Amino acid sequence: MFCNKCGEAMNAGVEHCPRCGATAGVGVPHAYTGLTNTFTQSKLERRIPVVAVLWIIYGVLETLRAAAVQFFLHLSRWWVAGPDWSNWAGPWVLGWIVAWSLFSAVLAFLAAWGLYERRLWGRSAAIAAAIFAILHPPFGTILGIYTLVLLLSNNAADEYVRSARI
Repeated sequence: MFCNKCGEAMNAGVEHCPRCGATAGVGVPHAYTGLTNTFTQSKLERRIPVVAVLWIIYGVLETLRAAAVQFFLHLSRWWVAGPDWSNWAGPWVLGWIVAWSLFSAVLAFLAAWGLYERRLWGRSAAIAAAIFAILHPPFGTILGIYTLVLLLSNNAADEYVRSARI
């Protein structure tokens, strides 16, 4: 037993601390036994909600990217004029960027929902989203690598299945 005020070791039957004179047991309920909590969450279970929120943020950023490129695509029809390649290739390339960003956003939202709800398919969706996100620096690359490291560690599959809701 230790003193609550100064931390000095005390014998069990002593009422006052020999060092500071504080009364033993003041401020500590009598039901306290000193046992630690036996339920502990794994690293994966603690970090999944954070990763789910990061995937939502990434999905919003990808949606904003798609909207900005779509806006630029409509404006570029007035800027790009002439017989060169930009007249036909510019809108085509920007259209693919919009489609890719929307696909990444949908996949990110799907991964976030699957992880947050702890669905069995959520881990697979997050791994797929992470692979596609690696191609979008800087935030996508960082989030993709972090997700892959977290979900592909040694026993992550078993831990996720234990905590998953069917």
